[in-house]
This record gives sequence, structure tokens and C-alpha cells, in this order.
Amino acid sequence: MISVEVEGNKREFASRRYIDNKWLHEQVDNRKKDGKRVCVQVVIDLPQGDISLHTPDCTGTGGRPPEDWEEETVDLWKKHKLSSSDFNAGDLIAFLWQASK
Repeated sequence: MISVEVEGNKREFASRRYIDNKWLHEQVDNRKKDGKRVCVQVVIDLPQGDISLHTPDCTGTGGRPPEDWEEETVDLWKKHKLSSSDFNAGDLIAFLWQASK
């Protein structure tokens, strides 16, 4: 299961094959075109457990150092620029596809 929340709008996808690219582009890229900050929160069910990540423009989200088994996913998050405000829907989609193999 993959859960994606963009500015309070939440969608759940049974697997990466069901990710709604159009919805993600509308939610992320349209807001960015309007000059708005975009908060994206992602929860992915992995064999070791759930991992929850968020972009920097989210407020009120706590954090903790990643567990060893989470490091690969966190590195992938960073690789796709999701740890900065300079990301787009394509970066998010690529991350979701790679992280939920």
C-alpha cells in the first residue's frame, strides 16, 4: 500500500501500478505553477514495516533518525530531490515507483 497526501488531499494506491500520475501532476505541479509551497507526505508499506516521509514544506511533522532498514528508501527520497522544495511531480512519481518495488 502507498499513501500520498498533498496539502490535505489524500490518495491510497494498492501498489505502484495503480499510482495516479495525472492526479499527482495536478496536485503538485499546478500548485507550484501558482507559486505555492507544496507539502507532500508519503507512507509506504515495506516488508520490514511502514516508512513515512515528508517534503520540507510540511509543518508540524516530527522526525527521527532512520532505522538501518530505512536508509535505502531515505537515500532514494533525497536522490529524487524530495528532501528539498525543488521537486516536481515527476520526481515524486519516480520515487514512488522505485521505493515500492
